[in-house]
Amino acid sequence: MNEIQGGVNAAKGFRAASCAAGIKKAGRPDMALLYSAQPCVCAGTFTKNLVKAAPVIWDQRIVASGEAVQAVLVNSGVANACTGSEGIESCKKTASVAGELLGIPGDKVLVASTGVIGQPLPTEKIVAGTQEMVPLLTEGEEAAGAAAKAIMTTDTAPKEAAVSFELKGHMVTVG
Repeated sequence: MNEIQGGVNAAKGFRAASCAAGIKKAGRPDMALLYSAQPCVCAGTFTKNLVKAAPVIWDQRIVASGEAVQAVLVNSGVANACTGSEGIESCKKTASVAGELLGIPGDKVLVASTGVIGQPLPTEKIVAGTQEMVPLLTEGEEAAGAAAKAIMTTDTAPKEAAVSFELKGHMVTVG
């Protein structure tokens, strides 16, 4: 296995974007979008805790379906945790909007939120941020790095990695 550059955009065909949607203070980047024109097999590891944030519940359903996905929409600043049915509705709305803008079904969009627990997700800010990001989707290391920075909360450095390896005679890249 070889460490390579490129973060979430290391694999061919992935594009990323980020923006400051006004969820955090002072215009700090607080949203990221990852998109693949090709449907992707997905897998997930989820908490076993009885209390699950709305995005965890949304994503568990999608992963359990076995269907391919094409996008991941992430916000930082508000975790959408302990928000009940309102939180699930926010996931549905933001995934649907992302899907419409990308030309894919909303159930092909995973959502993730990180930040303060117990606050309602600022859904309209997420929608506006998604509208801003879709035309900005770009391949390359710079866009991947900006996306990693946008989803930081208390982190002191962005978290991103990419590797390549051979599997059954084929080169595989994971970002």
